[in-house]
Amino acid sequence: MVSLKPTSIQIPLTNGTSTRKETDGHPKTPKTPQDEAIAFFSGESDGRPVQVWELALEDDGGPGEGKDYIRLPPPTRPYVLRFSIRPGTNVTRNGVLKSDFPMDGGEFKRGDWKERRLPTDLSKPVQIDLPISAPGAFCYYIEYDGPTPSSPRVTGRKGYFNVDPIISLPERTPFFTSESVQNPLKDTGAGVVLPKSTNVSLDGLIILSVLAKWMGKSNEWEKHFEEASRRGYNMLHWAPLQQRGYSGSPYSIKDQLSYDQAILVTKDVKDGGVAEIEKVVKMAKEKYGLGSVTDVVLNHMAYDSPWLEEHPEAGYSPHNTPHLAPAVELEDAILTLSTKLPSLGLPTTLHSEGDLQQLIPAIRNAIDEVRLWEYYVFDVRSSVSEVGSSLLQNNPAPTPFDGNLSGNQSPSQLAEVLKHQSSELIDGYKAYSARYCSRVKPEIAAGFIQKAFPNESPENQVKKWGEVLDVLNVDLYAECNDDVNAAVEGIVGRLRFTRLEDGGPKLGEINQERPLVEKYFTRLPSNSTTSKHPKASLALANNGWMWGADPLKNFAEYPSKAYIRRQVIVWDDCVKLRYGTKREDNPWLWDHMIKYTESLASTFDGFRLDNCHSTPLELGVTVIDAGRRVNPNLYIMAELFTGSQEMDLKFVRELGINSLVREAYNGHDVKNFADLLWRFGLGKPVGSMDAACLSSSDELSPPFGKGPSRPCIVTPLQGSVPHAVFYDLTHDNQSPFDKRTAEDALSTGALVTFSRAALGSNKGFDDLYPKLLDLVTDNRLYEVSDPTKENGIGKVKRVLNHLHTQMMEEGYTEGHVHEEGQYIMIHRVHPITHKGYMLIAHCAFKGFQGRGWIKPIKLSRTNISYLFGASVCTDFSQWKSDPKTHKGIPSKLEEIAQPNIVQGQDHDGLYSEISIPERFDPGSIMAMHLMKNNDLGHPLCAHLREGTWALDYVVNRLQKQIGDLPRLSKPLQWLTERFDLIKSTCPAFMRPKYFALVIYEAYKAARRAVVEQSSEFISSGHSFTHDLALCSVQMYGLVKSASINPAKPVASLAAGLPHFAAGWARCWGRDVFISLRGLFLTTGNFPAARDHILSFGSTLKHGLIPNLLDSTRNPRYNCRDGPWWFCQNIQDYTKMCPNGLALLNDKVKRRFPADDTWVEWDHPRAFEYESSVEDLVQEILQRHAEGIEFREYNAGPNLDMDMRDEGFNQKIWVDWDTGIIFGGNRYNCGTWMDKMGSSDKAGNKGLPATPRDGAPVEITGLLKSTLTWVDGLAKAGKWHSKGVQATIKGEKRLVTYKQWADLIQKSFEKCYYVPADPSEDANYDINPGMVNRRGIYKDVYGTPKDREWSDYQLRCNYTLPMIVAPELFTPEKAIGALQIADAVLRGPLGFKTLDPSDSQYRGDYDNSNDSHDQAVAKGWNYHQGPEWGFPTGWFLMAYLKFDRIAGEGKKDPTRTMHYISNILQKHAHHIDHDPWRGLPELTNSNGAYCYDSCNTQAWSASTILDVLEEMHKIGKQ
Repeated sequence: MVSLKPTSIQIPLTNGTSTRKETDGHPKTPKTPQDEAIAFFSGESDGRPVQVWELALEDDGGPGEGKDYIRLPPPTRPYVLRFSIRPGTNVTRNGVLKSDFPMDGGEFKRGDWKERRLPTDLSKPVQIDLPISAPGAFCYYIEYDGPTPSSPRVTGRKGYFNVDPIISLPERTPFFTSESVQNPLKDTGAGVVLPKSTNVSLDGLIILSVLAKWMGKSNEWEKHFEEASRRGYNMLHWAPLQQRGYSGSPYSIKDQLSYDQAILVTKDVKDGGVAEIEKVVKMAKEKYGLGSVTDVVLNHMAYDSPWLEEHPEAGYSPHNTPHLAPAVELEDAILTLSTKLPSLGLPTTLHSEGDLQQLIPAIRNAIDEVRLWEYYVFDVRSSVSEVGSSLLQNNPAPTPFDGNLSGNQSPSQLAEVLKHQSSELIDGYKAYSARYCSRVKPEIAAGFIQKAFPNESPENQVKKWGEVLDVLNVDLYAECNDDVNAAVEGIVGRLRFTRLEDGGPKLGEINQERPLVEKYFTRLPSNSTTSKHPKASLALANNGWMWGADPLKNFAEYPSKAYIRRQVIVWDDCVKLRYGTKREDNPWLWDHMIKYTESLASTFDGFRLDNCHSTPLELGVTVIDAGRRVNPNLYIMAELFTGSQEMDLKFVRELGINSLVREAYNGHDVKNFADLLWRFGLGKPVGSMDAACLSSSDELSPPFGKGPSRPCIVTPLQGSVPHAVFYDLTHDNQSPFDKRTAEDALSTGALVTFSRAALGSNKGFDDLYPKLLDLVTDNRLYEVSDPTKENGIGKVKRVLNHLHTQMMEEGYTEGHVHEEGQYIMIHRVHPITHKGYMLIAHCAFKGFQGRGWIKPIKLSRTNISYLFGASVCTDFSQWKSDPKTHKGIPSKLEEIAQPNIVQGQDHDGLYSEISIPERFDPGSIMAMHLMKNNDLGHPLCAHLREGTWALDYVVNRLQKQIGDLPRLSKPLQWLTERFDLIKSTCPAFMRPKYFALVIYEAYKAARRAVVEQSSEFISSGHSFTHDLALCSVQMYGLVKSASINPAKPVASLAAGLPHFAAGWARCWGRDVFISLRGLFLTTGNFPAARDHILSFGSTLKHGLIPNLLDSTRNPRYNCRDGPWWFCQNIQDYTKMCPNGLALLNDKVKRRFPADDTWVEWDHPRAFEYESSVEDLVQEILQRHAEGIEFREYNAGPNLDMDMRDEGFNQKIWVDWDTGIIFGGNRYNCGTWMDKMGSSDKAGNKGLPATPRDGAPVEITGLLKSTLTWVDGLAKAGKWHSKGVQATIKGEKRLVTYKQWADLIQKSFEKCYYVPADPSEDANYDINPGMVNRRGIYKDVYGTPKDREWSDYQLRCNYTLPMIVAPELFTPEKAIGALQIADAVLRGPLGFKTLDPSDSQYRGDYDNSNDSHDQAVAKGWNYHQGPEWGFPTGWFLMAYLKFDRIAGEGKKDPTRTMHYISNILQKHAHHIDHDPWRGLPELTNSNGAYCYDSCNTQAWSASTILDVLEEMHKIGKQ
């Protein structure tokens, strides 16, 4: 991979060369390369798209599930991390993104939180872009205002993102330059290191672990470099090179600041060998292409380090960790016993279990003699004496006890009181820090016992105190006995392992040098240096490990009893280091280790954190940050044994670990091994669709406010798992010969190279060492092989290691693992070219021989090129241990000839089939160049693999519509070309991927086209706005059975889907005109809006528009609110559409004659005359002013089988005292709450559940809106009439629009408002006896007296007039009523249609209910509680207005905006996750799913769009 860094930008050099050193030689911080991002994005664009990685945060501002850790690629070219948040979530309330990422360049400092304020315009996407040009580990969170002005700021959940380092290594010549490679095992010209650098991804790393002490002095290392490079390794992992302690272990470091004298050519130099090691490491990299990683050992130090004598505070001792004191005494007793065994007549060499059993009584006796129980218990005798002095001699005077004691409690009960309040009453309770450290001060004890026994004499009180202590001591003695028993068990267990068991080290005689126990404590020598320290500080706890321990709990610190219970598997050559949690806890140690890591970072390319799980997190963060300040591209790998993926993730994200060590030999059988390959090495499955499908093109604004906009590719982030460095075998684990078989090294080593991970191995694995080498005591040297005769499996490793790096760098990101019997097949595929490599491996676990059974491998539409095959034969009987050199098992590598590969053809086309050779012994492998099958499990994927029906369906469906929609021909051609190509060339297993790619690309283009052609409000909006805008496309389409023109196909608006998709049921007048503003006008689809206005206008009859249009053929006139929604939409059109007033002059052919006679649509009198739109509005006003009364045409069962005869009679009139329109009767339902009963069984057939006869509040509001509008137009000379003719009190006269409007204005609140204060009832037209809730507006005014109660029902309808005629409302009354509606009626998605406290409330709708319960039978409760979607938009629009006038938003309007936006989060979440991608018609109670609801409803989306558009306008202001 070639670096993509712009040539005009200077980046500080890395890998140590950027580090400047001051005169003391201490590395200092360079300028961070994050400054490159500023230069890049502020400069000129090169035209290439910028990668944008988008992380969608949850509504609380924190990362979503699985996204709290994000791993980003190395920034070889700057890219952007985008945080996106749903507008209106809580975190957008004055929200601030905080991160320790250096957003504005400059130096990175952990915990130095930089800020970016979240955008405040809630109608647009809330996004924060962070340009990335530097690696590292970073944290972020969002801080925002609380729910009320007085609430404190809220700190959100933290998330982490790690940016991979840029690893630059010398380039090499490739192995596989074409598909026809001739026997790569014999290719000697490939893999040559070139004098130019290339960037290598983490997956491209192949790491070889080496120990310098087995390589000789540094001037002898070059032959090892040559061998490692030849074998395809590109990184060396060096076990610690520092000065070793007495034990000889590289991990027992005596001096962190100097290198091991045994490996240095020049000894005792002033710099400790730094220059010599730097020189040889540099040579390995430049000449042999080998980068360098070294262990950083932070948890312990060699027990003989002089640093410890100077600074014993660096370790854990009874002085600074007092609870260790009894553990030291116990060990001293056992060490003393070790020297006394002969004198006690006990065996010193254990030959049997019987010998061991003889020692146990002596061990117990030695422990008993040191009286460890004194560290646990109270000194009863001493305490009783002291309390006696206090009670009898007032010395010291008793302290009165102010706790609750009854005066008759037993000693046992009093002991429980003391334990419960031990922190206040007992000093040193269970501290184990000294003998009898648990103590109650005599004055406190005296006061306590006085209150416990107030009527006893002082003498008896003293006695009682002793009894209480005796009770306390019972548990403490038992605790001590349990700890001692555990210690004895631990000692005996370790003796059995170290002296008797076959797998143990068989230590031999027990004596002073090899005592009964491994030493848990190092005793520092007594000398002039240590004499200045307290004696208790000179016994230091040694390090080790524990089975199943919590890695975040330090087993040396209180309250852990690991040392006293002898539970630590100890490394007795290493003292455990005591850091605390911050530098101030141990300044010298922290400074020393920071200096150590800075020195290493200036020399090496990376660190391996040894025993990372035991490293305090705070220290790990500090030293890694220190290393990265020196070398920003420092690579960090670590071994973790936490036993928990969650804990692994915590270390990775917080420390900034780049790779975790994983090991293939942890697989205990073939299936388990295959699982490991799948988990750590698969990458993406073959045919993956995620990145290709989800990425989209966009334009990136300059992140720093200057510079050009740039094209970009936006890819959503799905969360990350820790990257693996996948070892076939680590250097400190048993060999293949021990764990499986020697032959298995070949099959396992080969399979690992096909993983999508960094790789790791060790020389002993490649050379087939039979045993795990003891890195502590073994001082023999490696044997270096000759290039013409590689040891072990080196020749195969050379090919496969190079192939691995080549596959990783060329993008073979997809993989497939298949396990069958003792075989594993794994292959890697390039997601674009679909070229791939496959490996067939016969695993060699113990107990298996011969070829085994495996069926031929069949690959459809695949060409295969055989690369090579090999097997290895070993003969352990010929192996001999060499005293000077590490020798592998004698072996022979045999090549396998090309197997039988046949080609054929079946129903899926051409295929290739591979037959495994008859001789293919365990450990054998074959490598091939090919593509392979994979199974994506979704049923649609299976459907696509089985045939091409889905492709044909898409094309044929479009083909059928070309005649009516000719512009579909281009998309049809586009799809046809691609689908034909898929059908002719694509293997069946790849069809799902390519079908998804084509369909999703078409979807993205269509979605983009909709958004780009929509209004500015839509195009600049966030994804929720876009989703709602797409609902207008979803609802609006050409359905011939529902054309809004009877003579030709014209697109129509559906009320909802799927129930109202086609035919007469598709297009409803009321639904169209509640939906038209949001779906058509706010989106800018003015032609569609005009078409619907003209079509419905043509059918105006009786002063009404039809409820059901039925293509104007058979319209039905039974909705009293329809004409007023019609007028409102004409008003909205004239105000929102450019030149909208021209609509008023548009002519409409009238479907019916002027005398309202019913004629068929093709009758000569149909469409015989025309009116202007202005005429239509005037006709509606005039007909209502005169009064309307008619019987529906074709009344009876043919029109409505459920309605009673009286219901077909329509009557509407004006009360000219109030100006309010009344209408309807008990048996019809003329508003949107139009459920007609249909159950004979329950007795509701022919009875509307909600007739709302009288004056529904929303009709009054819509009427007032229309009157005010036309009055304004008349005054401006843009309306021809001045008013209407009406007969009032027998006199026919002109009523101007203003006069009519003023009547309504004057009477509205008097007629509709229900005052909050009963004392105001006289000012309003109410019946106090009917009032259920106060402070609201009536749902209806003037319901007949037999049902007057229905006026006072709390429903959602009074919010609509607040939008269209806000002048009718006193703001304070309005906001009060809205707050009640908010508290009582609002549900998660919709609004309850009835107050839950109402006796008629039934919240769950079931249209199939066939019970005898009238209230719910046949869904009679449709509008009696279920939560409808569209009134939510009414409410929010009203709240948006009145809260900013008279509510909380009066002082701070942003709080209103945030409150509304927060409510809309559930709607945004629903539409984002719902398969229908819309908002439902209704839900059942509390947002529960309603089976009978439309999944997506026009007006549900429309009214929310209205709200968002209003917020958008406010945001612009």
